[in-house]
This record gives sequence, C-alpha cells and structure tokens, in this order.
Amino acid sequence: MGVLPAVLAECVLVWESFYEQPRGDIASALGTLISSPGVEIYETAIHLDTLDRYRKTNVHFVDCLIAATASAENKPVSTFDQDFRKFVDGRVETREFSFRAAALDPGEASGHRTGVVFVKGGKENKTTMARLNQRLAEATSKPRSIR
Repeated sequence: MGVLPAVLAECVLVWESFYEQPRGDIASALGTLISSPGVEIYETAIHLDTLDRYRKTNVHFVDCLIAATASAENKPVSTFDQDFRKFVDGRVETREFSFRAAALDPGEASGHRTGVVFVKGGKENKTTMARLNQRLAEATSKPRSIR
C-alpha cells in the first residue's frame, strides 16, 4: 500500500485540530504506519525525520517536512518564517528572497537558485503577489533551449 505525503499532512491536520490529539501521539501513530511492512512512502527517512521534528517542536507539520527535506539534501530554506530557526541542522536564508525582487526578476524564484525555496510572507501586498504569479507563469511557459 502506498501512502502519499499529502495524506500524512491531512492526518496531522485532522487529528490535531478536530480530535485534539497530542503531537507525540500523532507522530508515533504515523511513524508506526509508515514503518509498517507493506506500507510504502517516498523518502521514508525524510518523513520519519519530519515526524520527529513535529513531535519535538510546536512547528507546523509541513514546515517540519520542508526542514527535513532541506536537511537531507543539504540545501538552505529561503523563508520569512522564523520557525525554521528552531531547527539547528538547517540553513535559513531570509535575505535571499523577496516577493518584490522575484516579481521584477522571475529568475530569482523560478528554480535558477540552488536550494529549497519556501516562502511564507504573510503581509506582502496583493499587487506584488499578483505580479509574482504572472512573472512566474511567463517564465515557466517560455520554451528554453537545451544544450
């Protein structure tokens, strides 16, 4: 049986918010599930690390997954979210990425940088976000030459 990572995130959300289960119980149950014989999930080690981070902190599950992935791949996370500073094994680069810069230069956010880029900006204005989305759509729809 295969388990999608999105299913884990949904389980965490439901057990945490609706059933008000403790983080440790959620992490243990899901860790047992994905470690069970016959259950497959892509990058099991990353997901077990994610559950461990989730159990030990008050950081959102998806943020734990991003931190675990960045750590496993030895790549930085560019974010405005201060929660990532709680993880001592990751590199956080907050000054490397801004919505405004990315809206002006789509190469800034379209994968030309090395690293995991995750942005939680909260208070950036809607005009800048709309411009960023438009520029990213333009950048990814243009044909590129392959050498």
